[in-house]
Amino acid sequence: MLELEQLKHKSLLVVSPHFKYFIRDSIAHCAPFFSKVKVLLPISYLYTILNFFPVLKPFVFDPRLENDDPWKINTIYARFLTLPKVPEKINLYLATKASVAAVNALCRKNLRFDLIHAHFLSGGFIGATLKDKLIIPLILTVHGHDVYSTPFKPEWRELAKTIFYHSDHIITPSYFNVKHLSLLGVPKYKISVIPNGYDESLFKPLPKEFARKRLNLPSGKRIVISVASLVPVKGHEDLIDAMRIVSKKYNDVILFIIGSGPLFGELNKKVKEYDLRNKVFIIGRRPHNEIPLWINASDVFVLPSLREGFPTVIPEAMGCGKPIVATNVGGIPEAISSNDLGILVNPKDPYALASAILEALDKRWDPEIISQHAKKYSWSNLAKQIINVYNMVLFNARA
Repeated sequence: MLELEQLKHKSLLVVSPHFKYFIRDSIAHCAPFFSKVKVLLPISYLYTILNFFPVLKPFVFDPRLENDDPWKINTIYARFLTLPKVPEKINLYLATKASVAAVNALCRKNLRFDLIHAHFLSGGFIGATLKDKLIIPLILTVHGHDVYSTPFKPEWRELAKTIFYHSDHIITPSYFNVKHLSLLGVPKYKISVIPNGYDESLFKPLPKEFARKRLNLPSGKRIVISVASLVPVKGHEDLIDAMRIVSKKYNDVILFIIGSGPLFGELNKKVKEYDLRNKVFIIGRRPHNEIPLWINASDVFVLPSLREGFPTVIPEAMGCGKPIVATNVGGIPEAISSNDLGILVNPKDPYALASAILEALDKRWDPEIISQHAKKYSWSNLAKQIINVYNMVLFNARA
């Protein structure tokens, strides 16, 4: 196509508040279509300073590239001063400072681009500033809370509408999010739904016993896995409540919760209170390339979130051929679209969650059906959809 040939002569600037895997992988799969791609990452001087103190690192969110990044994507750091946690009104002020730092970082390097792709509402704030400065198109991807929560806060509402207005096109991972964007006045012709994807070379079916042997997990147990940050919205308290019910019926079921976050101590306290120390294990953060082993070692994957946009871990688990028990929130039911893929329950209902886990453990699933369904979410497929949006915005081509 003529547009693809023209794209090879274009340069892309990606703006994001962090560089987690679902951001990194999408960029990596789109980068070959451009002559140049750089990621602009706002980062506070405070994070840089605190990371010199190992004892503080677990409490400091580090937005920078993951250490095991194999893509070696070029990054520009826009440094500014902030605090670890501040009120929303001050956050707006800091967003302005981050935008100024971003403009200054580009000016110092005398860099020019043909297109900006910003992620999250905070990235969109910076992207809108750069769009006016560089006079180039802006594409914005909004993922979850920056669609259904943040834009409806009094401090952000008008600013969010301005950011959406200045964006030439908006990508979001679920039709659930489209409804919220419509409430904020964003016309549907300006929105493309492109789900979060997964790395199919990493998340693929492996023999369960092989994975368990690699992780030194018991072969005679039925294993439930959950992977998510340890924050209230992920619903881990409900999952532990559900495991208390499950353990009364089956003595051979164990749960591994993988993730880090502020609820680590509180959740462990609950495990001890329920006397589930031999049934529930909260093992903290694990390397990303180890997560496929944990998923493949399991019998069922569980995500009991209270709210979601489109969680990347769902297609990752499906890519490994595992059935999923999840809550009927956000974009999750768009992924778990049939009874062959998993079971959906209402959020904040430990009894329903326990019943679904028990049902999933007793049911015979077809891993081939699940893993084949997941392929629609592979980055090799989704990158083509993102490239179509780039072409539409740059060349007025049809998406």
